[in-house]
Amino acid sequence: MKQAILRSNFNHLKHHSIGAFIETFRKESNIDISDITSEAHMSNTTYYKVIAGYDYPLNFYLRLLTTFFEFCDSARFTKFLSGFKEMALRDGEEEMWGRKNNKKNV
Repeated sequence: MKQAILRSNFNHLKHHSIGAFIETFRKESNIDISDITSEAHMSNTTYYKVIAGYDYPLNFYLRLLTTFFEFCDSARFTKFLSGFKEMALRDGEEEMWGRKNNKKNV
């Protein structure tokens, strides 16, 4: 029996901590949800699901990044982007290692 090769698909990870990070940043920046969702071309329901960590493709997060870029000054956006990158990498590692550990235990 061939062993499955595990590949991390960073386009479909569940980003739980990124959602909380995005929501905190939005509140600190005094940006209204309706402004974010209209600029990012997504519904309020989709926004809340992305924030909750549902399995959305990475492009939904990228739309939010682009929208924050429009609403923030460059220094604040750079700080946000740095935190976003750290969260994405950490969530990606946790997801990848979690999958490997679950596969070994089967």
